[in-house]
Amino acid sequence: MTIKNNSIKNKIVKKLIKIASVILIAAAPALPLSADEQPVPTVSVMPDMSFSLLSGKIDIIDSLDTVSSRWLPMENTASIEAAASFSNYPFEPLEGRRCLTALSDDADASVWRYINYEPASPLDLSAYNTFFYAVNVPRLSGGRTRTALMLYSADGAVFTVSADLTTETWNGVIADISDFEERFEISRVRIGVQHNYGRQANYPYSFQIDCLAASPDRYLARSLRFMSGSYLVYGGESTLSYDYNPMRMTVSVASILAAECFIEARLPSSDSFAAANSIRLRLANESSCTSVTMEYATPDSPVYAGNKPVTVNLVTGRDIAAYYFPIPDGPVTQIKFSFNGAAEGDIHIYSITPAEFYSPLPPGYSVLSDHGSLTTCRLTDDGKKILIAGTMTEAGVALYKNHVIELYELKPWQSNAYIFDGEASPVMSAAVASQFSFEINAADNINSRFVAAVNG
Repeated sequence: MTIKNNSIKNKIVKKLIKIASVILIAAAPALPLSADEQPVPTVSVMPDMSFSLLSGKIDIIDSLDTVSSRWLPMENTASIEAAASFSNYPFEPLEGRRCLTALSDDADASVWRYINYEPASPLDLSAYNTFFYAVNVPRLSGGRTRTALMLYSADGAVFTVSADLTTETWNGVIADISDFEERFEISRVRIGVQHNYGRQANYPYSFQIDCLAASPDRYLARSLRFMSGSYLVYGGESTLSYDYNPMRMTVSVASILAAECFIEARLPSSDSFAAANSIRLRLANESSCTSVTMEYATPDSPVYAGNKPVTVNLVTGRDIAAYYFPIPDGPVTQIKFSFNGAAEGDIHIYSITPAEFYSPLPPGYSVLSDHGSLTTCRLTDDGKKILIAGTMTEAGVALYKNHVIELYELKPWQSNAYIFDGEASPVMSAAVASQFSFEINAADNINSRFVAAVNG
């Protein structure tokens, strides 16, 4: 087995005229404490999986870049072949250049479809605590979609788990095998998919499998969801706990001083930030906390004091909101979230992940990327302003010479339709030129989404 350190493609989304969109500083989700004594579920599923989150955390058993004789179609599966097309989001393999497609028989939709992986020699997983694979299934009407994993030991012992899936996306399936003592000699891996559970209807369909892997990290699911499997909580009698359905980390605040509650964690070395320029925090604030401050350390600046903290105001209630915090180019080695004004209540953190400022436009809007793009959306060095800059081609400057570039400020949940429907007004404008820029006060706009467009 070899460790793969593939980072996701560094996709810079070109956006401008007529409409360039950039999400500035957004949020990150929250954290788990070093609660090694807390129970770990036998299986966890993470929908919308990104391979960049796995970088440096797993050993690849089979990347599935080629169809080998080790993969066998079993019950209610007609064949296994290299994926020739992708009808489900994100329309590409999870890892590498290829993945496998399992084509099912024309059987009842409610029956299990199975495929087997039989290694050339038994797998020694004794050094690993979790087993990982990714599955992507289409959406059919009604019912549930499930997956099952079976690991067969050479001495006849079998490890079995099953879990619900989200359709039309890559699901990362993470099984805790730490208590399976016979994992030192795995002769067969069996993966199943069941669609429209509990219903009868003949319907042949295909599903895709990618990235068979293992990890020594027993808390891999936490590490993927919160960037670390081990957070520490500080402040009075405050505590941190984990739930798994849904997966979330809860900070229960019980602090005499309303400014002393915070959580922090060291982050494992990985390529998770290769295509990211922010950390997104998703949480529901059912506490007296009024704002959250993020601080971070890097290899070049290993203490928090060397990097400027960023504070965003929080909304209160059960609704989950996303907040974004800018980070530098390169890896982050440690992060800290301080919950300001929190003296009591619960803060439910649903995820903390690397993210991009750049956001694709909604379907149906034309993007004249041949004429311009937004290239920068960041805090200025003094942290007081947001710098938004872009460029236009010579053809774009000539085409729009009698127009101006307008800057719109939207809430993170507002689409570009607010501009076209006349519900948003430009906050600034600039002359059409090969290079243009705006500076706007950061204090009240740290979590805004900015869109640039030509007025006409």
